Amino acid sequence: MGNGTFWGVDSVAYIDSSTSHGTLAHYVINYWFASPPPHDTIVYWGRYFAIASSIANPYHSDNEAVQLINEVKAYSGAARGWILPLCDPPTATVQSGSGSDGNYWGNLVCQNISYWLTNGPHTHMPGNQQIYTFLDIESTLSSAFWQGWAPAVFNYSYNGGLPYYEAAYMNPYTSGLCSFLASQTGSNTCYAIWSNQPENASNKCYSPGPGWGPSSCGSSPWLTTWQYSEAQNCPGAMVDLDQTNPNITGPFGFGFLDWMIYCA
Repeated sequence: MGNGTFWGVDSVAYIDSSTSHGTLAHYVINYWFASPPPHDTIVYWGRYFAIASSIANPYHSDNEAVQLINEVKAYSGAARGWILPLCDPPTATVQSGSGSDGNYWGNLVCQNISYWLTNGPHTHMPGNQQIYTFLDIESTLSSAFWQGWAPAVFNYSYNGGLPYYEAAYMNPYTSGLCSFLASQTGSNTCYAIWSNQPENASNKCYSPGPGWGPSSCGSSPWLTTWQYSEAQNCPGAMVDLDQTNPNITGPFGFGFLDWMIYCA
């Protein structure tokens, strides 16, 4: 593994939601993936800051960050963690929505991230002042929706700057999706992809996970993260499993974590 390899999870459930073994953060980091050895090294969590109401509720409390920090500290001694922000509109809207739909969801996710950066004592802008914000693309993508969503994210002002960079959670095998995203320029640019393929090859329901091997769109857009397993295929896991690109060093030495919300 390269120096940029960091392990993470993502969920629609709150990080501080209750399970039979304490909070979801405790269950995941210091129970489910803590045994057998090697101990997990999960440090980041993908969470939705705008999501269709029929699916779940978005990030809701500073206690989500607190629980992540506490559980990372419990196994590593380092009182920190990172949150990767997602936007998940209704799938039908992503598939066929208008530019106005995209604009609405782009502004909503940035508004919610900005709220917690301002009002959450434990959620902070990373040192490079850039947060990559991922659109959840579960199938096909409306070009009009993207071209409304992307500039809404890119041009959203926070604290005197433009810190949000539009990115895509996606399956690179979806017909035409890679070529479309790679062709986008200016404020429509797709700055990164989070690949969700392949998943569960050889039943990879563990963390630390497999060697780096996601599908990609080639040289563009930038491949930053890989969801290598889904909770629905890992009974009892309760979260999807992820890792960052080992070839990314990051300006502060924490790989792609340096472009996530910093929790401390």
